[in-house]
Amino acid sequence: MRTPALGRTLQFVAPFLAVLRRSAAAAVIAVVGALGTAACSPSTRNQVPEGSTAAPSIEVTGRAIPYDGLTPFSLASASGRSATSLTVFAVGFDAAEKRGGSACGPAVLRIVAEETARVVRVSVQRYEDPSEADTVCPAIGYAASPHTVRLQRPLGDRVVVDGDSGKRARLLLGSDLPDLEHVPSGLGAPVLGGGFVPDTVERVWTERGQAVLALQIQSPAAISDSAPYGRIVEQTRVRGVPATVYAQGGSRYGQHIVQWVPNARQALTLRLGNRPDRQWSTAQAVALAREVSNYQVEDTGRLPPPSTPGTAAVSYSSADGPVRHAEHMLKSSGVYVGIDCQGDGRVTVVVRRSIYRVDCSARLTHEVHESVGPAFDPFSVDVTASSGVRWAVTLARASTDGS
Repeated sequence: MRTPALGRTLQFVAPFLAVLRRSAAAAVIAVVGALGTAACSPSTRNQVPEGSTAAPSIEVTGRAIPYDGLTPFSLASASGRSATSLTVFAVGFDAAEKRGGSACGPAVLRIVAEETARVVRVSVQRYEDPSEADTVCPAIGYAASPHTVRLQRPLGDRVVVDGDSGKRARLLLGSDLPDLEHVPSGLGAPVLGGGFVPDTVERVWTERGQAVLALQIQSPAAISDSAPYGRIVEQTRVRGVPATVYAQGGSRYGQHIVQWVPNARQALTLRLGNRPDRQWSTAQAVALAREVSNYQVEDTGRLPPPSTPGTAAVSYSSADGPVRHAEHMLKSSGVYVGIDCQGDGRVTVVVRRSIYRVDCSARLTHEVHESVGPAFDPFSVDVTASSGVRWAVTLARASTDGS
């Protein structure tokens, strides 16, 4: 079963809505359940253990916020093994910001690293107001934000351990992952962390506190579940690999997306977010994609998603295998089905109750069909093909606004 198109839209808009900052690591509110209220019980964690490096309290805007124990972090990242700092992702405000610490809001955090020859133990110390009995707080959660901790010497081959759980932490090393060779002027140092979509790694560059550029790395199998929701504006090649350029939204706050699959292990997605004072063009998006390095190129047998009228919602490729009963719900009754194939055989696409068969040849074959049904109609998609045929299928919302 595939993720519905509308859910995918939220997944890929989220990286530019979530502002990742180094100097001001503000926690971004994210709804994790139905909105409501929950009663909080008094905290029993605000005792500083003997021998701990934590202070009994920390002052925020003239108030003494008590220590409330250790809190876990989701992952750690570093530029490489020679790095002398780590970025850890935890929920709260950095102590230098002098805000937070309320009974219902994000805590104030202090990050401490204890180092030995073999281990870097990172403890995230939490400070917040204790909750009174029957305190009512909104039933919402907060997204982890990046916080930097300095090391006394380079990380080297040492293991990073979470001081709260005592377990080995997930560590991302930038030197092992694709990166931009030349970063556009005006952008700050990137934050390397986990993406909104599971099993995704992201580098995010900011400008004046706003995320404007992101490089996503995920598995090729996951890319079919997360095709960009937008108009296909160009088919091109990046280091010899087929690539598709999408456009989402308007010029002021829209974004360009370049997506390509260079090898059997990695799918790369470059996202460029527009702002009134920084507008990316399609040519700039392609040029930046060609600046991405530190990855291997090999033949994956993948065709780029075929272009269609309307707004692309999802795409599939023979490199990921047959598609069986993938469920979707698009915004209009008209759904365009773009089919590209190459090889001696046939591709069969079933959408709703319609069956589309395309006879393929040695040359690239392209067809577009339109499937009509009730508005907001959930439907399934099946794609099968003859052995040895390469194919790609795009589903697109029939345009209702001329886009």
